[in-house]
Amino acid sequence: SVLIAPAASTVLLIIYVIVLYVKDGDGVKGFSIATSIVLPVILLVTGLIFNAIASTYTITFDLQGGYGNLQSVEARYNKDMPKAEVPYKTGYLFLGFYDSPVGADDEDGVICYYHSNMESASKWDKKEDATLYARWQAKEYNVVLDRQGGTSGSTSVTATYDKKMPERHAQTFYLLF
Repeated sequence: SVLIAPAASTVLLIIYVIVLYVKDGDGVKGFSIATSIVLPVILLVTGLIFNAIASTYTITFDLQGGYGNLQSVEARYNKDMPKAEVPYKTGYLFLGFYDSPVGADDEDGVICYYHSNMESASKWDKKEDATLYARWQAKEYNVVLDRQGGTSGSTSVTATYDKKMPERHAQTFYLLF
């Protein structure tokens, strides 16, 4: 798509020159001020349109197990990322969309393109279509324990979604006869 703009501009320039200098046996015919103004404007606008098309890229979302009504967006080179819906995943907080499924921000060149609220975090800086990957963090829950009248041990534990429940602190039991 990058080669379309120069090719289209070249064709329009050739048409412009031909219209300006149509000759017959008596000399130059068809030259007018309207032609000399209108065609360059058409050429300029067409070049701008082709340039805009050539610098638009399809960004696909990999939700990494999440859900949402977003498949892809069209991003423009060196512009903020377009608006999109926030995805969701039961038991997880959405952290944002990155250009790699692993790695920390700015580590190994990993870039965050969307914040957790799907606002643009970075301008689109790639001259190609690409996939962005959702990042998720498991939620933590405070689980209150009922000691059933006992006096020792924990009254609560912190549990992380999709992880094994933590062990209760050791209990001492006495057997009475």
